[in-house]
Amino acid sequence: MDCQAARRFFAENRVATVEHDVTAGEAVKEKMIREFGRVATPVIVIGRRVFWGFADNRRDIADLLGIEADTGEQQGETP
Repeated sequence: MDCQAARRFFAENRVATVEHDVTAGEAVKEKMIREFGRVATPVIVIGRRVFWGFADNRRDIADLLGIEADTGEQQGETP
């Protein structure tokens, strides 16, 4: 659910993303462990900031990207 909400948020706000599917094979999981020390989804990286999960970090992500007044309420999501 958190991954879908993140995808929708980025699409609605026209934010370009690169997505890596951890279910596609071991190489992606190994890369996550090497770079971040664990495997969890979603992990959102903006510059040098790493966010684990979307819902709890939505406002910080919006602020960092300069997206004003984003609460998620328009989609019935919990901000």
